[in-house]
Amino acid sequence: MFFAHQRLCLLLSSLLFCSSTYAVRNSIDPSSPALAAFVNNAIATNPRMIAARARYEASRSSVLAASKPSFNPELSLDADNGETQDRSVSLSQTIDWRNARETRTSIAEMQSAAEKATFIATQRSLASELVLGLIRYRIGIARRKLTDQGVKVMSDFAALAKQRFDQGDLNQVELSVASLAYFEARVADADAQVQVKKAIQQVAYIHPNVSRTQWPILESLQGLPAVQTESLAVQIPTVIAAQRRANAALATIELRKRETKSNPTLSLLAGKEGDEDLVGFGFSIPLYFRNNFTHEVDAATHEFKSAQQLADDELRRVFTQIETSSETYLLYYSAWKEWEGTGLEDVDTQTAQLQALWEAGELSTSEFLLQVQQTLDTRATAVSLKQDVFEAWLAWLSASGLIDQWLQLEIPQ
Repeated sequence: MFFAHQRLCLLLSSLLFCSSTYAVRNSIDPSSPALAAFVNNAIATNPRMIAARARYEASRSSVLAASKPSFNPELSLDADNGETQDRSVSLSQTIDWRNARETRTSIAEMQSAAEKATFIATQRSLASELVLGLIRYRIGIARRKLTDQGVKVMSDFAALAKQRFDQGDLNQVELSVASLAYFEARVADADAQVQVKKAIQQVAYIHPNVSRTQWPILESLQGLPAVQTESLAVQIPTVIAAQRRANAALATIELRKRETKSNPTLSLLAGKEGDEDLVGFGFSIPLYFRNNFTHEVDAATHEFKSAQQLADDELRRVFTQIETSSETYLLYYSAWKEWEGTGLEDVDTQTAQLQALWEAGELSTSEFLLQVQQTLDTRATAVSLKQDVFEAWLAWLSASGLIDQWLQLEIPQ
């Protein structure tokens, strides 16, 4: 893993993030049009996205501002009505001798590229949060259906146990066990309802005022395409943003160095002193004796070192996240496929069979509850596995940057 990271850092340095591509095309099936439209509509009107776009537009304006000349000409008028009437006008212009404007423009462009990457990262983060909420809502509904079945089974069983207790067929201990089982089923059902409520809040927070009947269903799962982790990692917006900021910090060192050199000012004067015509030429330059601004260069150098280390760290984090999420998804996906192939009977059928055995006296109360609970637990595990595999799929899409392609998100130019 160390050498992989070392290789990745070398690749990062060689690419220098000159490419503006933010998604690598791979053999991945897009989501349903309903899901893509739902997510894109939510993103378009989300305040977080509007704020991110405003920051990006501001950075583009900053590029235009940085490209303008550094110094404006100065016009000076002088008049003296003493013993003689003196009149003069002078025009002066400071020269950007070290071409600091070029460096400032380059810095602004890199900062704008970082803001663009941040905008895309915000877009992907919102899309991921919204889809995650949909996953938890749909899985929560499935879990709620299962716990509701458990409540019904345990309620019927508790009522039947009370009836048999009254008839003397069950003792107090067995009746208490049945009552406790019903209570546990109620608690599980309440917890499932809470989880559904939380999922609804998560979706509604990002995409409010949309009826739940219009929320799209979960997508069918698919296998992972063959991808190169290094190629994906260097195109993740957070990595690009971090490296662009490091590049801007490096360019700032050059700017600070240029600012240690003085810029001359040329001036031209014309006028009258009494009856005499005046024409003059002036030249001035600041003398950086008391402050040569070298400490600003040192500060910029340290800022660059910090920014570059953060960029390297972000690249390592993303690289590891892509590999880990792909391995996690493959494990869950394989387990889910095995579960789908079991063909087990539904809960109602199994519990009905177990209840018949209990009523026939072939199962004790404890054995009946144990097997019913095992049946419910197995189904609950399957529901949890389904949530795990869907969340792992989303995590891989987010980590790899392919969520753009999957949801057909619009990339800003």
